[in-house]
Amino acid sequence: MKSYSHIGRFIISVMFILFVALMNSCKEDEPTDHVDISELLKTGTSIDVTKNPNGITPLCAEMSFETKFAVKVDLEVKGNLPVLKSWSTYSKSHTVPVIGLYPGRENEITLTLSCEDGRYAEKNFVIVTDSLPAYFPQVNIQQDNMTEDAMFMTTMVYADNPYPRLEPFIFDRQGNIRWWMDLSEFESNGNMAERMENGNTVIVNDNRIMEYSMTGELVNDLTIPGYKFHNGITVLPNDNYACLATKVGATILHNDAEVNSVKDHFLEIERNSGTILQEWNLQDVLDVNRNDVAYSEGDWLHLNAISYWISDDTYVLSGRNQGVIKIGRSNDLHWILAPHYNWGNSGSDASGFPTMPYLLTAVDASGQAYNDNVQLGYQTSSNFEWPWGQHASTLLDNGNIVVFDNGMNRGFEDEDPKYSRAVEYAVNESDTTVQQVWEYGKDRGDEFYSPFGGDVDVLDNGNRLITSGTINYTNSHYATIVEITYPGNTAAFEANLYFQDIDGNNTGAPETSDMIYRAEKISLYPEGE
Repeated sequence: MKSYSHIGRFIISVMFILFVALMNSCKEDEPTDHVDISELLKTGTSIDVTKNPNGITPLCAEMSFETKFAVKVDLEVKGNLPVLKSWSTYSKSHTVPVIGLYPGRENEITLTLSCEDGRYAEKNFVIVTDSLPAYFPQVNIQQDNMTEDAMFMTTMVYADNPYPRLEPFIFDRQGNIRWWMDLSEFESNGNMAERMENGNTVIVNDNRIMEYSMTGELVNDLTIPGYKFHNGITVLPNDNYACLATKVGATILHNDAEVNSVKDHFLEIERNSGTILQEWNLQDVLDVNRNDVAYSEGDWLHLNAISYWISDDTYVLSGRNQGVIKIGRSNDLHWILAPHYNWGNSGSDASGFPTMPYLLTAVDASGQAYNDNVQLGYQTSSNFEWPWGQHASTLLDNGNIVVFDNGMNRGFEDEDPKYSRAVEYAVNESDTTVQQVWEYGKDRGDEFYSPFGGDVDVLDNGNRLITSGTINYTNSHYATIVEITYPGNTAAFEANLYFQDIDGNNTGAPETSDMIYRAEKISLYPEGE
């Protein structure tokens, strides 16, 4: 019996050794949980760290390396608000984007490599970054009741006559700037930067559409002759671009004089080839002679936002100088959301159809129409106002529309009281009525009034992020970004960004005044990457 016992123990020992050997698929010698990183890197190689790898994102870096075995990567940018990123894919070849460095300091980074059998290695790095340029605004956090470590991306435009200079940046909930894009290579780059679902940022410059990764790699570059792009671009469900534009050489007959028209076209463009698939001309469906809200030479409409409604293949567009409109695939007008005063015939020479029948009628919660003075825009109700000089019209999933109502020339008068607000409208297309169902900002008055720019976003948590982009109040020039609960309007977060106006004189125009055109609440790394 004793000999059988020895044999049994021997067999058990051999089986244990074989089991350990079988589990050791990631390392050539005896494994442990924590190993030195040199045991995982490909023999004779190291981890290469490149700051600002594409020359335009100073608060980014890339780590490149090869490993002997397939590993997955975890990254941490340390700080008061650390950035943590994990990749679930196992690979032997790695280019790791490092996003969210602090400016003007030694950034501590931890890189962790993990094998499939549970063994891992860590390595710490220090990446030194330059301080921000002097023209950046000062971010002051006014209120923070959030539970998540959020980031906010701003479409920041700096005064730089004769053209505003776009340099978008991202700041965290403590007011630290953690990413920015240096676009100084372009002499003029307008004010359009849009974060896309894939995490890239699309920039329009003159007749070019450029798509960049977060580390500044140019992944798409299209040139569209004959057009100059303006304040709106979106990606359609078919993956094409829809872009607002000026058509070079387009004219209108405005008050019996032929003038070059601007910012009154939009295009659908094939995203890979740059082929124009369709062009819409808003002269065909609106009154080019109506200049009661605002007008400058040829700028009768001033398109500044575009949304697509897949259910009926239509677009909702914001024209700052007219109102919000809905238009179909065949350039057919569905409705106009605007004060009713002084609408004439459509057409570049006013020879088209009457536009007044397309105006939505303002109604209260019971469906009762307001009086004529409210419809015309001369009077407001406690529960309804038209938008004036609005920006960022967005179509919601329920069919409602939110806009940032700047309040420019409200009531057709450039007088007090001045206020801006976020507002939501419910449109009933069957009876061509519109009801105001929510607003925020009116009671804040001058401290929230922005004559230009502005944004409203509906967030995943149901809150709303509102941007009032260029405010002059109590001798200060700043933007306010506020996240409020919906419909309760309680502030969850608020930041004031105080402008330097180093290259401008703050006289109001975008070329002379710093401003934030839009802002978004985002993740630094694309979702699902």
